[in-house]
Amino acid sequence: IVDSRYEVDDPTNPTAFNKWLEECKRLERIGMFNHLGTYCIDSLTMWATSALNRVLKTAGRAGGTPQQNDWYPQMILIENAVRTLTAQPCDFILIGHEDSHKDEVLGKISYKLMVTGKLVARLPAMFDEIYHAEVKDSSKGPEHFLRTRRNGTYDARTRLGRRGIFDELEKPDIKHLLKKAGKSTDDKPLLFGPATVE
Repeated sequence: IVDSRYEVDDPTNPTAFNKWLEECKRLERIGMFNHLGTYCIDSLTMWATSALNRVLKTAGRAGGTPQQNDWYPQMILIENAVRTLTAQPCDFILIGHEDSHKDEVLGKISYKLMVTGKLVARLPAMFDEIYHAEVKDSSKGPEHFLRTRRNGTYDARTRLGRRGIFDELEKPDIKHLLKKAGKSTDDKPLLFGPATVE
């Protein structure tokens, strides 16, 4: 089920983050997360922008330039929401973009989650699995993979695939990874039953 109502937000009159938060609380209240196998937010980048828009509106500067004291409330909104979602009885996937960082001493470039301030370290600490999506050219065309282990350039780690259960690069299929780790891949029962055609 794709809920795309929050994809567009007007910075001068932002509503997306509040509407999403109200819907998330409603889903929690009615027990909907018990019926979901996986809840996903795509992407952290735009979700965090919506949170910042909310902060600016609350401060009376909707659509304006963020000030130093706007970033901390935005980080708290995101961190609290992630805590709520990781506590639900379903899997939670948060997709994020990355940003390059250069070590000026070593001249080495690495990539980290593109997010505000200390969330670059605090958000990943809230997840058991961190994968990096990669594409490699092959004779068959582009091949997609999930990196499951850090390689010095990209962050990745796994608890499911620890002790060598997962290859460094795996096919991008969560059920494949669950099966490889010896976990159930059964879907939750249909909430409404199969659709019928009359």
